[in-house]
Amino acid sequence: MTTSAEHRPGWSHAQWAAGDSPFVMPEWAELADALLAREAARRHRSPDTDPFSSMRVTRAEVEAALAHDRRPGTNMDGTNITGPDGRAEAASKAFRASLEQANLLSSLRLLAGADDEDLEVLALLVAIEMAPPRQRAVAYLQDNVALTRPTLATLAALFPPPHRGVWAVSATSALHCAALVGIDNEGPWGSRAVSVPSPVIWALAGDPSPDHDLPPSVRYMPGRGQRAPGGGLVLITGADRQSRLQAAVSELPVMGLLVTPPPEDEPGWKALVREATLGGAAVVIETDKPLLAAGAHHVDQALHLWWAISSPNELPLESLPQRSWRERRLEPSKAGPADWQRALGSQAPEGLRLDREELRLLALAAKGLQCAPAAAVARVAAPHLSTLTVRVKPERSWEDLVLPAEDLEAVRELVARYRHRNTVYGPWGYRPLPSAGIIGMFSGPSGTGKTLAAEVIAHSVGCDLFKLDLSSVVSKYIGETEKNLEAIFQAAETGEAVLFFDEADAIFGKRSEVKDAHDRYANVEVAYLLQRLERHDGLVLLATNLAQNIDPAFERRIHVHVPFRLPQAPERSKLWAKAFPPQSPVQDLDLPWLSKWEMTGGIIHNVSMRAAFLAADAGTPISMAVVATAMWKEFHKAGRLVSANDFSPYDVSIPTGN
Repeated sequence: MTTSAEHRPGWSHAQWAAGDSPFVMPEWAELADALLAREAARRHRSPDTDPFSSMRVTRAEVEAALAHDRRPGTNMDGTNITGPDGRAEAASKAFRASLEQANLLSSLRLLAGADDEDLEVLALLVAIEMAPPRQRAVAYLQDNVALTRPTLATLAALFPPPHRGVWAVSATSALHCAALVGIDNEGPWGSRAVSVPSPVIWALAGDPSPDHDLPPSVRYMPGRGQRAPGGGLVLITGADRQSRLQAAVSELPVMGLLVTPPPEDEPGWKALVREATLGGAAVVIETDKPLLAAGAHHVDQALHLWWAISSPNELPLESLPQRSWRERRLEPSKAGPADWQRALGSQAPEGLRLDREELRLLALAAKGLQCAPAAAVARVAAPHLSTLTVRVKPERSWEDLVLPAEDLEAVRELVARYRHRNTVYGPWGYRPLPSAGIIGMFSGPSGTGKTLAAEVIAHSVGCDLFKLDLSSVVSKYIGETEKNLEAIFQAAETGEAVLFFDEADAIFGKRSEVKDAHDRYANVEVAYLLQRLERHDGLVLLATNLAQNIDPAFERRIHVHVPFRLPQAPERSKLWAKAFPPQSPVQDLDLPWLSKWEMTGGIIHNVSMRAAFLAADAGTPISMAVVATAMWKEFHKAGRLVSANDFSPYDVSIPTGN
């Protein structure tokens, strides 16, 4: 976690140098020494003469430890002292006067809701923690050389009524609720030692380092202004994570915010409360699940802090803290020009519709990759989609796609819808009902260019193509398929990826009459997809060889349906011309002869590849004879009957009977 030293008003090195320890102010030291000396005087006993005296702390040793180099009978400010009680009273007066200085201890009156009596107890405990001689004095008072921290009973004796004394560390005290003190959990009440966590002492010394018990995921965010007195709780729901954070900044009157998921253990919660208290910060808990009882308890206990609970959905009432709260519901919205300018110093590329959290991730990706925002879009979604989809880096463009003019125009319409949706759903006033998502469907025989068209579209809009891996998505376990699909849709929305469902009829098939449990759950999957497609805000492409098997309910949700047909002679001629790379050793091709054969672009590609390998193996260029031989082998593989006369123009050896 990164923090700023400015959010902790600690002591300067010069101030610390004036004390008896680099970490204890003179007023604290005198207060502690005076209180310990007064209690030691009350418990005075005769010098030890038993053989175990070396294992005890003697009266003379205590007096030497608590003595100060000053004129007899005077206090640090020169006032007269009359006995231990007078010294303690004067030390308390001087200490309270020091609280008028601007430092972290005095600011705890605002930050933790502590008063002067609470701070006297805390100063005493800190002074003891930092000075071994005082620890021996405490051991003397408690008649136990191993017990160097004051117990509850000793604390009560050091601060007798009407001082709050030991109640300053009770379970409901300001110091305890702010996690600034700790009490042992075992043993009789009177013998339980009281301590100060080391992060508190380091903070009082001016060290800005974060608490070592904080959850690793905590991060510090600047707030909008000075900290207001008291505390409060606001529930922020809806929209995206970054929008909720911005709302928290506007709702919480503090200089900084600690943003974290719910801590997993008690030390983590205490460290969070302690860090927020010492830093004058608010705490933002980010969760998509109900708070556990332990978390709600800490929110209830730390009434001095400002809290926000950020969640995508409203949390159950029974899981919320018992303190009063108010709720702010955010509606989903996309990042505006001001958000883009703030995050990247530029405007959004045409067609990109990101919420603020997606924009934050995009800014991180663009900075890390040192590239333009449009080029970093795929990096945002790739880690979340890679386990359930196959990532295709689109390389082929419109020049590679050979379709009839009408079909090519329909494919281009999908790109136009994507690029101009910000205009249509923005200045032009159209409402994106139910979402601004775009769904295209490609149907037709295998090999007619459906997958190629999907790649060309992805390349044109500047996104990666993520092809659904049915083996990873479809599960035999109830609910798992929907869970996997939801993860895919969410990740695709985060990164503006193009989702490609090949063989879409496998999961978008017609719902059937329910005859058994299998039919019922299969229908549930289709119904889920119908609803989820409507809510998806990105570009989805479906491809199928069997359009008649697609559930009719999807037809209304499909924006552009492109039927891919078998290419005619003009298209086949173009496909043959593009089938051989320019650098391949191709001899004169007979395009009119090749294009007269009815075949799909996929088969043409296969013939080209086969001819290349045959020529490479024979050590010859790719001649028409080689291409014709490769063509015959492809026909034979597919079970297509041809005669020798069909290949008579070229020297093709066809086995008898074929």
